[in-house]
Amino acid sequence: SMVVILNAKGEIIWYYVPTVVGGNMMRALVTHDRKSVLLGHAGTQGDLSTGVLEWISLDGGTVHTVAAPNFVHDLAELPDGTVALIVVEERPDPVNGGTWAADTIVEFAPDGTQTTVFSAWDAVDPVEAGISGPHNWTHGNGLDYDAVNDVYYFSWKEVGTLVKIQRATAEVDWMIDGKLNQFDFGDDPVVQLQHQFERLPDGNLLIFDNGTQERGYSRAVELELDEEALTANQVWEY
Repeated sequence: SMVVILNAKGEIIWYYVPTVVGGNMMRALVTHDRKSVLLGHAGTQGDLSTGVLEWISLDGGTVHTVAAPNFVHDLAELPDGTVALIVVEERPDPVNGGTWAADTIVEFAPDGTQTTVFSAWDAVDPVEAGISGPHNWTHGNGLDYDAVNDVYYFSWKEVGTLVKIQRATAEVDWMIDGKLNQFDFGDDPVVQLQHQFERLPDGNLLIFDNGTQERGYSRAVELELDEEALTANQVWEY
């Protein structure tokens, strides 16, 4: 695997071959101070405990790694350098026995402190919500942080839902689409098995709608949200 930075012409102006062996590189971003590239490596499917964060200075002279057990799919950096990760947490399965998993948001502060700021387990009772299996009932696959409003946006692919979360209190403002949807879409088609997303400057929500095999296609869709009335109006798709 390799990380590259491209210029406006699509030319490679920087690249790096990770030193982390094995696992799966999930996310790469340029840090807020514009001095480094941050990589998030998940462990193997058989052993998520081997996750690693890796920082590489843009001059290539410094490489720093920190263990990130059970990290999966995505991360976000806060302006102060804190890194928020999607981290899997297992709990007993009250229905089928054994263990069940869901996702949390864990912050890694620059001083090394780790804090769990949100857990899907505390926000939703999957049994009461009628959710059964698979092993990870949320399958978090996207995370973004809004520094202006101090909120997280958290995508749960398995239930097809995107969640807005207050960072300071872990309270859920709303859940849109999928099994946990609180919004009225009117006659617009709903999003299916979303992956990456972005909250646009005008407040609209841009989503990559992966779609199901039955539907047969993927699309990009832009939704205009009324967060008071809990309505979603599709304004564009491709």
